[in-house]
Amino acid sequence: MSKTMAEAIQAIILVRDKRDELKRAWEAEDKKLEQAQEKIETWIQKRFIEQGETSSKTAHGTAYQTKTLRASAADWPAFTKWVRENDRFDLLTKRISTKELGEILKDNPDAVVPGVSYSYQTAINVRKPT
Repeated sequence: MSKTMAEAIQAIILVRDKRDELKRAWEAEDKKLEQAQEKIETWIQKRFIEQGETSSKTAHGTAYQTKTLRASAADWPAFTKWVRENDRFDLLTKRISTKELGEILKDNPDAVVPGVSYSYQTAINVRKPT
């Protein structure tokens, strides 16, 4: 354990730098493996298309296709109008923008936003000397 604040700060910076170095090395190696995996998946996808299949079972495992729906609002006003008209609020996600709430509280620290509870999380940050 560190005996002084200077030693503690130095230790955090050394550990953080080592973690960053290891992370960069891992990410570089992982990128290569990810690219190799994508090439193999592309090859499998082409075979599925050629053979008119969506899965293939082998002694080494099974490859199969899945579909994942992705959506974004290209026209938010049109979408929200449709949601209201069709009573389809289930299409919306319940989430509060902490960025916007932070702006409200910055301008008015005593503001009360009905139905919203919040708290602040405190963290220790260490910066290298410049």
